[in-house]
Amino acid sequence: MNKEDKKKVKEEKKITKKEKVEKVNSEVVTPTEKNKMKRSRRFYMILTSVIIIAVIAICIFVYNLQGGLIKIDLDEYLKLNQSETKKLIYVGDNGVVSQELTPVLTKLLRQSHKQAYFYTHKNLDEEEQMQFIESNEITSKEDGYILPFLIVVEDKEVVASYEGYLDQESLIDFLEEQGYY
Repeated sequence: MNKEDKKKVKEEKKITKKEKVEKVNSEVVTPTEKNKMKRSRRFYMILTSVIIIAVIAICIFVYNLQGGLIKIDLDEYLKLNQSETKKLIYVGDNGVVSQELTPVLTKLLRQSHKQAYFYTHKNLDEEEQMQFIESNEITSKEDGYILPFLIVVEDKEVVASYEGYLDQESLIDFLEEQGYY
């Protein structure tokens, strides 16, 4: 170390903390600029935290929405009646019983994070009505069928069904028996 270097070191030691200047990326940064940088870092840290919390909240919201009733049309209903895997199908109409049962069923399915398919039986022409009637053993009965009804289809057959009104307790029992609650 030469004399000039020793002199610089001594001068740097004499400078007080308030007057001290940092070198960052070979640029001189004053204490005011340093404070601005700290505030900027804090802002970006807070912003990042808020974004992470928002993403987590959205994920929780989406997870809670999973389950419930998926509306289907006649073609999808007919395909589901031929399903190899277990499917729960709810067929309703515009009647009072369906209007009371639909929100209860939706709520129970969402609580259990399960899904069922919902077909609204209305405005069928003659050909569609015949397809609907012939779709499974519940609707093809000689004495007719009662709306609303729930069916569980597996291996192209109805393995469980319930026709008409269900109170919440009976609905929960039916769903538990079928593994949907």
